[in-house]
Amino acid sequence: MQRAPESSVRSPLNYRLGIDIGSVTAKVVVLGPDDALLFSAYRRHRAEIVATLIAILQDASEILGDLLISPTITGSAGMGVSERHGLSFIQEVIASAEVVKRLYPQVRTLIDIGGEDAKLIYFDRDGLPDMRMNGTCAGGTGAYIDEMAALLNVPVSELGALAEGAARIYPIASRCGVFGKTDVQNLLSRETPHTDVAASILRAVVLQTLTTLARGLDPEPMILFSGGPLTFIPALRSAFMAELGFGPEDVLDAPNTVLLPALGAALTQSGNRQPLRITEFMELLTEQRAAQSLETRRLAPLFSDEAERIFHLGNLDKFQAHEMEKAKIPLPPGPFKPFLSALHGLQRAGDDVPMRVRTALVTARSAPAHERAIRTLMSWDIAVDEAMFLGGLDKGPFLNEFEPDFFFDDQARHCESAALVGPAGQVLYGVKNSPNMPESEPAPAKP
Repeated sequence: MQRAPESSVRSPLNYRLGIDIGSVTAKVVVLGPDDALLFSAYRRHRAEIVATLIAILQDASEILGDLLISPTITGSAGMGVSERHGLSFIQEVIASAEVVKRLYPQVRTLIDIGGEDAKLIYFDRDGLPDMRMNGTCAGGTGAYIDEMAALLNVPVSELGALAEGAARIYPIASRCGVFGKTDVQNLLSRETPHTDVAASILRAVVLQTLTTLARGLDPEPMILFSGGPLTFIPALRSAFMAELGFGPEDVLDAPNTVLLPALGAALTQSGNRQPLRITEFMELLTEQRAAQSLETRRLAPLFSDEAERIFHLGNLDKFQAHEMEKAKIPLPPGPFKPFLSALHGLQRAGDDVPMRVRTALVTARSAPAHERAIRTLMSWDIAVDEAMFLGGLDKGPFLNEFEPDFFFDDQARHCESAALVGPAGQVLYGVKNSPNMPESEPAPAKP
């Protein structure tokens, strides 16, 4: 593996704070003069994003003092934080590309796997990036690996070591965690060695990433791997190298690759940066956190509002526990189920039909509540082309990329956001639109 030289590029602001908020983890870096890395943190936020950021900033303040910093945010869950607080934002793929262009110009391919997304960036000889990202499905990402490791009853940190003892590779579905779990459970029921199952899981991740993102363009060395799974599971890097036919000399050994988007956010020269003290930033986050309401995780009007009524009482833990307990029990249908069935019938009509219909499910749900939605569609014998589990993120940016011809939702704010992209209609259904909507219970206090 080729080791990267210690490079630095002078940026105009002395102390810059880069924050990368992913679906699973929060990464924070503080850069000083000559881009020296003064502080870094990598933590699972467990959906407590603001609380995690405040704790990290407290650590930074204790180590560095109350510095005047200029923050920029990136990451799949970072846009909402940026918009709520009026902070500078950079898309995570662009942030990662910025690091490569400025610090590692010898890199031709960046492969990144995050908690619920994957990225592949090709760089031409002039350093111009060709960026590809899969953020619509968690298949083949860190969340998928977590689920599969749980089936083997091993920590994710031990999955790679287990895979190194494999004697055989088996095909495992990687596009959907539900189907992947079925394949793994079948292998385990046949007493397949855990070593073989672990290696098969990692190869499934490799195939999913390359099939979804490469699109006929072969990755070229020098390769740079980044993201939590590729940083902490060496066997996953080895699986990529074996599939691509590369050796250690084709891979760049660079420091802090798990922090790549956060470093890019800190390095970028954005005109929207707002200098403030670390403690002032913490106060800003605290004030906004007190004013925030819970973001809903609903699926009306496609399904009934059975689960929504539990969530509307303001207790996310009860909602998640309810959905996990009933994961294998299909949700009752909502008013749009017949409509989706009719669309699916058109899709099945065959190639002779001149109009091709494409459908997408866009929901604020996330794991573990996603499984019940998927199993419900399977029980109805209905397939959708895309399923986007946003984990509470705003739907507008995703709809802007998907560019739907029609969008339906039970919330006016989502319809207003979608109307900027195309036709949208609000369905007046569910507890949210009920004139006798129950009052929310106060959210439980957090330590």
